[in-house]
Parts: sequence; structure tokens; C-alpha cells
Amino acid sequence: MSDHAPIPRDVLGCLVAGYEKGGTTLVKDLLRNTGQMRGCFEGGLLLAECPAEGIPEPYAAQLIQSWELPADFLERYRACGSFAEGYRLLRELSLIRRKELPLIDKTPRYMACLADVIRRAPGTPVVVVLRDPLQVTGSWLRLGNSVADAAAAIRLSTAGLVAAPLAAAGRVHVVQLADVVADPAGMAARLQGWLGREYIPYDPTHQLGTSPPGLAPPMGVDADRVTNARRLPREALAALEAELTALVPWAWLVARVPSGPLDEVITAARPLWDAVAGEAVAARGLPGPVDPAG
Repeated sequence: MSDHAPIPRDVLGCLVAGYEKGGTTLVKDLLRNTGQMRGCFEGGLLLAECPAEGIPEPYAAQLIQSWELPADFLERYRACGSFAEGYRLLRELSLIRRKELPLIDKTPRYMACLADVIRRAPGTPVVVVLRDPLQVTGSWLRLGNSVADAAAAIRLSTAGLVAAPLAAAGRVHVVQLADVVADPAGMAARLQGWLGREYIPYDPTHQLGTSPPGLAPPMGVDADRVTNARRLPREALAALEAELTALVPWAWLVARVPSGPLDEVITAARPLWDAVAGEAVAARGLPGPVDPAG
């Protein structure tokens, strides 16, 4: 494994990771609209060990389209000697406005390999978005996936968060999507303070998530208030919860992790850490739980 140099904060402002269909786009938009940063669709740069390895699909194709990059961007990116160089190239070649602003790389899958991401971008703050797994599963079902598909993704991503080195916990800020829904302006202020950026007040007419702008509150926030309970009969919701709990017994602990810098909330988060770490130990056939602080 390679040693990586820190990426200047004026080049890469922060990373946003979390569950697929867990609200990462909404949080990225909140940061972009209030923090003087630029971000488009998923980047995926840090899923490889170095720029020479390229960017895995489907991220490479998505990056070219959403960031409005020239066709030869990937070839030029692979010639970069560091991630700092690669992000500078992305900022320079993108046709998206405000080239002087630092970037947000919003890639949900970073949560599943968070330890590697932290190592590849030392010093870069990471916002990890959590969402009630029952709500995540409901979103997956509406896309035609199964409960088992959603459970496998939730398990993989949560294991990545738990496996991240707690020595780097000061660089990780956990955000519960429910807290964003309840108070987007307050969450924007807290995140900007944590990131050390000049705060720009939250404007409810700006777009959040995948909805059109101009609504107050934005549809992107309001849509998450429409819970599975309003979409499913009570019996169907109970069956969904039972199936998810059977596949992921600790799922209900995810929504109990408070929002805040991970080094400050780890005590409250420890039941989830213990459950996921203990499950990993059991899967390897080892004789006891691991200490998440070790």
C-alpha cells in the first residue's frame, strides 16, 4: 500500500459518504449551497489506490458526463502523480462554474472502504450520512431491488464505517438524515463550523437532492418525511421490518447514532460498533468480541 500526501483543502474541501439511497446527494447539495464548494455527481477517485489505476466504472463514465469533462480526462488523470494532482485536474478541466472553489467528492461507496479512503486522502474531512435502514430499504424496493439486496449493502457500508481507524475519528462527522430533514439550516451551520468554512445562510429555495429548486422546504428534504408507513399497509411494513431485522439484527442501532463529529459521539455509537465488530468476529470463528477502541 502506498503512502499518500494530504490533499490541500482549497482543492478538495470534503468527502461525503454513506448508504446508497441514504441522502448523500441531499447533504452534498446542502454543503454546496452554504459552504462555497463545488460538487456534482459521484466522483469515485479514491476507490483506486492511485490515479495510475484510473477510476472504476460506472464512476468514470458518470464523472465525464456530470462534471462536463473532456473526453481525454481519464487518460490525463492516470498520468497524475498524486490524488492532489488528480483533483486539481478535475477542477481545472470541468466546465462547471466557479473553478476557484474547493471540490466536494460525494461518493456513497466510500463508506464501505472508509479506512482506505482516509489513508488515500489524509487530512480531508469526511461527512458520513446515516439513514434509518428501514427507510434505506424502502428506497431500494422502489427501485426494484430486494430486501436482501438492501441488507447486503447496509451491512457492507456499516462494516466499513466501524472498521475505520478511530485515530482518525476527528476527521469524520456523522450526519443522520433525519436531523437534516428536521433542521436543514441548523445542520448546515454545524457542518460549516466543523469544516472551518465561512458560513452562508441556508436558502430554502435552493435545490437539495433530486428535486427541482424553488420550493420551501425543498422537495428533496420534504420527500424524506414521507416514510414507508405512508406508502405501505401496516402489515406489509411489519413484514418488511421483520425481514430486514432477520437479515441485519443490529439495523435498528443505526438510527440511534447521533449526528456530530465521530470522536465526540463514539460513546453513544458504541452499541453499533460492538454489534458489527462482534458479528465480524463470529463470522471468522474467533472466540470473543473486539474492542472498537483498540
